[in-house]
Amino acid sequence: MPRASIYSLLKEHAVEASCFLLIFGLFFSRAILSISLVLMLLTAINSFYHHQKINPVKLKHYFFIGLYILILLSFWNTTDKAAWLNLLFKNSFLWLLPLVFMMAKTHHEASIQRLVLFFGFCGVFCISVDLLWILSHLQLYQEIITQGGNITSVLGPYHTELGLLYSFAFIALALSLLKQTKSFKKGIIATCLILLLIGLVVVAQRFTLISLWLTGLFFMCREIIINKNYKYLGYAFLLFLASIIVYQKVPAIKQKINSTKHDIINLVENKNPNYLSISQRWAANKCALEIIKSNIFMGVAPADLKQEMDHQYTHNSYWLIPQNRVFIHNQYLYYMASYGVIFSILIFLGGLIIILKELIHNFIFLAFVIPIILHMFTDNTMERQISGISVVFLLLLFTNFNIKTLSER
Repeated sequence: MPRASIYSLLKEHAVEASCFLLIFGLFFSRAILSISLVLMLLTAINSFYHHQKINPVKLKHYFFIGLYILILLSFWNTTDKAAWLNLLFKNSFLWLLPLVFMMAKTHHEASIQRLVLFFGFCGVFCISVDLLWILSHLQLYQEIITQGGNITSVLGPYHTELGLLYSFAFIALALSLLKQTKSFKKGIIATCLILLLIGLVVVAQRFTLISLWLTGLFFMCREIIINKNYKYLGYAFLLFLASIIVYQKVPAIKQKINSTKHDIINLVENKNPNYLSISQRWAANKCALEIIKSNIFMGVAPADLKQEMDHQYTHNSYWLIPQNRVFIHNQYLYYMASYGVIFSILIFLGGLIIILKELIHNFIFLAFVIPIILHMFTDNTMERQISGISVVFLLLLFTNFNIKTLSER
């Protein structure tokens, strides 16, 4: 191939290649993830330089840039300037990714389809390596499961962020399967889906399994109620039956459910919350609510929130010893504590409008939205590098992955 043709090919697909690198970085390397963001920006600037054309700027671009501006404006209310600078750097993806997709040449359908499928394959590879680790460390695996602990991924990020990535990966594969027309490729994708599901069950990835279960149930109920497609009653029955069988026959799932149930009972009966994940997070939420009550209009600034929570813990420990006094694990409460109720309502309304606009254009995208909404109840999703970048990237790009539901075919 002539040198000019190679250069032309690289130039034409440079942004897409950097997107592949970003997806790879989400699962396997924070360093590669950071490098990919810089490469995406450089390739987008180069694309704009050659085409001299800005893509249509949508509400979702303004929304994410607006979140970053809020962090900038919190400077006047911040006492810890070093933490504020760290937040600006850590959350730079909020302005960088929208800018990339405004300047870069618009991704065509085939490009988006490749990226969606690659996201799913990365999830399969990540959990496959974990399954190989389990096979070679069965005794240690059984000890972790017996204690109701989480399996640390060999290659992937921390389990709270990995749970969201696995949800996206499973949905990406499922949608790619619906989109695919060739039998051979369908077989490969279906095999990957089954392998990913087996892996999720074996490692007892609680968040992913719950979010996928609820997502599947929602779409089945929609088919039954809205489209009067009553064969989905059978699918719903099979889903419940499979869930019961998995609970009875898979020790990892049974132990995880029993540990969760014990944690919730302990919380309801107001017993010692130490070393219990749900109880500690609930205590952190109560701590955040006290801060919200004291700073209801303007908040305390995101850079000062940890300091304020530590201060609140000294007034009321919620029975937690110092090493178990965790930071807030709820994105909605995080915004209210950081920016006050008024700005938080504007953020929630903006996010809701964006989701509704995207769903009108492409309803099946709700499959991605449900895990995001659920994850924000269990973690400060947008404040973590991997989960935050994955959400912004997905909302900016994967919303253009058009596909018909089964009832629409």
